[in-house]
Amino acid sequence: GVDASPRVLFEPDTTARIVALAYLFVKGVDCQVSEWQRMSACSQSCGGGVVREMREILQEPASGGVPCPAELEREVNCNDQLCPVDCQVTAWIRQGECSLSCGG
Repeated sequence: GVDASPRVLFEPDTTARIVALAYLFVKGVDCQVSEWQRMSACSQSCGGGVVREMREILQEPASGGVPCPAELEREVNCNDQLCPVDCQVTAWIRQGECSLSCGG
């Protein structure tokens, strides 16, 4: 292999050694992904549902840059608020005798 010690790297007798030194200072290109985007409506209007989200790779990594995340699709909770409940009443119940015997 090539000796990459500082003594050898600073001897300017070969192009390969200069390139090897430059590699130490060149930063790779990191992966870049878009923001999460909703791909569907929430599955429920209330009481808890899920919505599907995706993100895209905008820049693939290169030269040892940070790799792309594995998660490009996900489902997240939505509309967690309780559903409204309509008031329900029982049938009329007689509470006692009529206060008048006749005439209203």
